Amino acid sequence: MKRFVSQSMTRGAMAVVSALMLAVLPMAGATGCGTSTANDDVSANDKGSQQLVTAETIAGLKAGEQFVVDLRKEGVAYTFDFSKAPIDFSRIAMVNADGKRLLMSEWLSAAKANGDDLLAKPDQKFRLASAASSLGTLTESERAQLEATGKLTKRPVISAQATEYYCYIVIEIYQFCALAEDGTLVCLTVIIESEECIEIEVEEEEP
Repeated sequence: MKRFVSQSMTRGAMAVVSALMLAVLPMAGATGCGTSTANDDVSANDKGSQQLVTAETIAGLKAGEQFVVDLRKEGVAYTFDFSKAPIDFSRIAMVNADGKRLLMSEWLSAAKANGDDLLAKPDQKFRLASAASSLGTLTESERAQLEATGKLTKRPVISAQATEYYCYIVIEIYQFCALAEDGTLVCLTVIIESEECIEIEVEEEEP
């Protein structure tokens, strides 16, 4: 993993991060990176463990509201699907283990600056969680591999309609730091699941 500040997590570092993520702290409402009332936040954490976020989700917010991705809470995974329309990530606030906020648009820009453009995924979506267990699809051995190496590739899928492509589920630990609007350096560690496909040669059957 590259650095912005960005780095793959070692087993020891991952243990520290996991311990930080277990701490559930009271939530302070905010707009952007400043302060305001809790009414300016719309958190999906109270609505279930698997959340779908689309352009319509953000468009449905009231003026001044933000959609909050609270990385202090376990058990919640978010699927960001921008296949039908772009998502306004500047209206999504990410909260790290220390309770510090960063606009998701800024975090994604930091990732892109390191060559990890999450918005360039071919299927135009990715899943995000604060812990591998929140994804709900990993075995214990797969989780151990992810924590030890920072990356896991699994479950090859071949589409019946497009056998010339071979697709994989790729799960990676991402850590990026970016400057918030108030000049504070905010670091966030997340686990992201996405699909990657490669083109393969398909042998034609002899007539």
